[in-house]
This record gives sequence, C-alpha cells and structure tokens, in this order.
Amino acid sequence: MSSRPNPLETLLASLAGWLPMLAGVGLLGMTLITPAWMGWRELLWQRDMLELQANGLETQKDSYAAFHDALADDDPVLLERLAFTHLRYKPVGKRLMDGASADSGRVVAVSGTGSRIYGAGFGSEMIEDWLAAPMPVVGRDIAALRPINSRLTRLTRGPSRFVLIAVAVLCLIAGFWPEESDEVRRADTGDRSARLL
Repeated sequence: MSSRPNPLETLLASLAGWLPMLAGVGLLGMTLITPAWMGWRELLWQRDMLELQANGLETQKDSYAAFHDALADDDPVLLERLAFTHLRYKPVGKRLMDGASADSGRVVAVSGTGSRIYGAGFGSEMIEDWLAAPMPVVGRDIAALRPINSRLTRLTRGPSRFVLIAVAVLCLIAGFWPEESDEVRRADTGDRSARLL
C-alpha cells in the first residue's frame, strides 16, 4: 500500500470544509443584498418621480413670475382677462382676450415685451388655476413601480429571512470548524487498537 494520499481524496476532504462555507456566504449574501437592492430600486423610482414633480413646480414658478411681470407692466391683455373673470367687465367693442392665442391648452397673451403664458381655461375663476402646472401622474407620466414577487424576494424579505440567516451562520460555522489532523487520527486509531488488544 502506498503512503501517498490519493489526490481525489485530498480534494474531496478539502471541499468538505469549503462547500458549507460557500453555501453560508451565498445565503448570507442573498439575505443582506436582496432587501438592499429592492430598496435601491424603490429609491430610484421615487427620485424619478420627484424630478418630474420638481420640473412641474419649476414650470409653475415660471408661470407665476410671468404673471407677476405682466401685472407689474400693466399688460392690457391680462388686465382685460382679470376684469372679465373677477369683475365681470368686458371691454366694449372688443373680443375677450384680443391678441391671445391658445397653445396646448394654455393661453398665451402677447404684449409689447413679448408673449407670456397666463394659464389655461377661460371658465376658471381662480388665478391659481390659470397658473397651476399639472403634477405627474403614475402610469401616464411615469411608469408604475413593478413589484418583484419572486421566490428569492419573498424568502429574503419575509419572516423566513431570519431562518435563512441562521442557516447561513450554521453553514459558516461548519465551514470554519477545524478538521482533525492526521496525528490526532493516528493517535485515536492507536488508542483503539491498544484497547482492543
């Protein structure tokens, strides 16, 4: 019999310690990374939604600034509109909003300094309604966040997450558990054979 160990037995003996350790690292990685990845996905969606809302508020701010400038300049088109909507006065011999045109549902008034946007809806009584910018709608302006309902996400985010963490820790302990050295094995077999005699 040869005293050299078989390479296949050596490989299998070393794998016996590595396999539980790799399984433990994999399970621990899944339970720690998957919830963080799902949260990251939700945060990216919320960031995109907030950017759309910020753009709408910026548009609304520009509308308010243009409205303020028109009031400061005594823009005749704006004053006629305000007189009609709030005081029910209409200039004699003029159409309502002379010099205005509709552009994408918004009323653009032309004055000496250029065109200004005053809002939409002739029937609206509130100035805030003229100047309001529509906020983004989920499904129309931004796609709804699709939940990922896979077995992996259910296992790593639900109550079974703690069971997976416990199994991962046990696998890591089993992988790091020290192996018996050859000297201890020889001493054990020698003790047994001495006891048998």
